[in-house]
Amino acid sequence: RAVSKLGARLPEALEHCCLRFAGLHDLSDMSLASLGMGLPRSLARMNLDFSGCLKLGDSGLAAIAISVSQLEGLQNLGMNFVGCQEIGDPGLASLAKGLPSGLRELSLEFKFCDKITDVGLAMLAHHLPGRLRTLHLNFNCTSVSDERLELSESLDVFRAWRPNAPDVCLPRPAVASAVGPRDRGVAVNRVRLLFRAFDRDHSGYMSRAQFSRLLQALGMNTGESRALF
Repeated sequence: RAVSKLGARLPEALEHCCLRFAGLHDLSDMSLASLGMGLPRSLARMNLDFSGCLKLGDSGLAAIAISVSQLEGLQNLGMNFVGCQEIGDPGLASLAKGLPSGLRELSLEFKFCDKITDVGLAMLAHHLPGRLRTLHLNFNCTSVSDERLELSESLDVFRAWRPNAPDVCLPRPAVASAVGPRDRGVAVNRVRLLFRAFDRDHSGYMSRAQFSRLLQALGMNTGESRALF
């Protein structure tokens, strides 16, 4: 609950953020989604440590990947998921697709995440931001092959790999919820942040497809969101 509240209280003009949640065994995918929705779009450097958060899985990573994708000014990103054994290729693929194009420095720690294979690493290589200048990856003690691990040790070598995007079924992102049943402000803020995330051109308008995706992020399934039209 405290993590969920934290996201809504981060200053809107925040440029540097370093948050450590290591060892919080009860941290859920929903909490990660709530935190992600509160990340200020002004962030230039961000480091998040979720090592040892055993309940985090692909849905949580997919949710925060959506939020990270909206941080257009982000230059430096560090994320630590060491020991998060529920995270696999679908979660890593979601994160890879959400990396901002202007990213310059990237550090990802997935040691002991044994559900991650060569497929997830290939997705990361395929979606690697073109402006990246520094890369640190730790996929030791996963199911990634030794051959692919060697490729990840150097940015130039990893970039030269150029694999085709594997066919990975992306997970449905976890849905952030209000902290309390009477906390209307948190619920309103959730909708506001989602609208801002999907309104990429800042026009204040949405296409039918964008609005449908927003409804799905709020918890509706595809059929329910389409039924409104």
